[in-house]
Amino acid sequence: MYSLRMGVQHGEETTQVMEDINKLLAYSKSEKIATPLQILLRTAHQKLTQAVKSNKKKVAADKARKLAQEKKFGKERSNESEENDGPKFTEGKRQSKELKAKAPVCNMLEYKSKADLQAAFEAGTVPLEAPFIVRNAVDTFSELQETLSSDNLRSKKFKSIGIKYYEPKIARVMMQQGGKGGQGSEAKIMGKDEEGGQAMEVFDPQMVDFTEFFAKCFSKNKRPGPDTEHCEQEINALRLGKDVMGKYELSGFKKVGYRQEMDTNIYNNLYTSIEDGSLLKLFDNNQDMLDMFIEGMEKQSSRSIVFGPSGSGSSMAQIGMPFADALVHGRRRWFILTPQAYIKLKKSAGDDFQPGSAFSFFEDMYAELKEEFGMKIGIKHGIYECNQGPGDIVYIPAGLVRTSLTLADSISYKQELLLSMEQVSQYVDARVWFPRRQTWNAAMCYSPLETWNKKGTMKKKQASEKKLRKMVNSLSQKLGGMSELGMDPQQLVGAFDQQIATRAAKMSLLVPVVLTCKSVEQFKSSGSSNGVTSIGDVTQQHRCVNIRNDCDNKLLEHAKQMKTKIKWLEQPTDGTDEKKKVEL
Repeated sequence: MYSLRMGVQHGEETTQVMEDINKLLAYSKSEKIATPLQILLRTAHQKLTQAVKSNKKKVAADKARKLAQEKKFGKERSNESEENDGPKFTEGKRQSKELKAKAPVCNMLEYKSKADLQAAFEAGTVPLEAPFIVRNAVDTFSELQETLSSDNLRSKKFKSIGIKYYEPKIARVMMQQGGKGGQGSEAKIMGKDEEGGQAMEVFDPQMVDFTEFFAKCFSKNKRPGPDTEHCEQEINALRLGKDVMGKYELSGFKKVGYRQEMDTNIYNNLYTSIEDGSLLKLFDNNQDMLDMFIEGMEKQSSRSIVFGPSGSGSSMAQIGMPFADALVHGRRRWFILTPQAYIKLKKSAGDDFQPGSAFSFFEDMYAELKEEFGMKIGIKHGIYECNQGPGDIVYIPAGLVRTSLTLADSISYKQELLLSMEQVSQYVDARVWFPRRQTWNAAMCYSPLETWNKKGTMKKKQASEKKLRKMVNSLSQKLGGMSELGMDPQQLVGAFDQQIATRAAKMSLLVPVVLTCKSVEQFKSSGSSNGVTSIGDVTQQHRCVNIRNDCDNKLLEHAKQMKTKIKWLEQPTDGTDEKKKVEL
């Protein structure tokens, strides 16, 4: 006795096979073919007919279930069915294998387009305290895909950009300790010294260019996860060039775009003074000091680029600043918890819930947390998850705990946000004058303008008692914050005068203050749609309200002495005549 098995692929082939079986069945009857063969053909015909009917029922049931899920949770885009027709991030030998995993039901609030998000902002219905996703909302998407491709990043144009890279072993240890893996500035491995105390070994990263980084982390031969989990990188977007990413904005978030607008204003003004040579003159033609200053300023940008191969991803961490992540290429899976949900889960799972890579979390912990420790996914449980595709923007508020796994070679534009004028005030204070956190920049607005030698060093290293008193009075009246720390303002001012002895050193503190205050003032002139009309509308806690004119005057005095002009800095608007400016 023989048994035969027939396999038929679903689709057009099914119809063709059905027709052919019917033909064979008719032929077997007309030609009186042996009964066992006729039985075989009739059985095949019956089973195939039943399979087609069952498949139709399944398709109908799946469609009904999907519609019910969409009604309850919002639509989850199928990355498999919506192929990206634009340029690819990686191709050929550099393209890593995709992680094949069943997409979770997206339980984030979902906006179907940028227009839907903007309408919700206008209506005041956007819940900024919870994460959400905006589909197909990335501005100038095709151009951005072209710019942020591996071929372009590996070109000569970006050859000088160094990327901090850690070897897999060190990166994994960092992630297990709750560090940033490939994103951190240094790797620290704890151990015991000979006396039983804590010892720390510091590992410096390798500095590689894009070409070497792609060679180390991207390949069709690498196992997604085991070979790539340490590879995610986040770099300052300005490092790609001010013309490439220096002015890029997410227009859908314009209503809460205070930070991105401030950055645009700050760096426009900064680069203007670099290009016309005025900033170099203010730094007494000290190019090394100027280069250090520019590097420090660019590090404070709110714009960054996040990229990595399939299987890479960030370790679980709490968000300090709200941000929007705009995916340009690839796919990502997001898992986000409220602090309460995280604490509850940590208490339940204990040591079984350990820091690590995103891959190890989804591969090893996720199922265990659900099956053994009762983790429940859902908004009411404080746990959100969703898959992100090209063109989608994910918003994550501050305070939440998140991890994200790269499912296919990905790169995104990340924008930190300030959501209110109260947050703008806090941010400005942190950059301008915040003694409790050792930020003293605004003191330079009230330092004496001494005479300088050709090297940009003060001839007089100690200001007169009269000038010191004026500085102390100005600081106490317009800035404050020292007495609450138990500091003697006069001693502090004297220390400023002694320790910051070069014009370049003073400029490295004064220029950021003027740039920051000017950026907020420019909200009005830029025609911002976020409702900010002028710096005077900002709460009085905002330091720039009290010090802006004084700081402008001080910088203009230095510029006059160096026989240069600052194009973006208007003359004081308080009616102060050039001859009547007070030199403290």
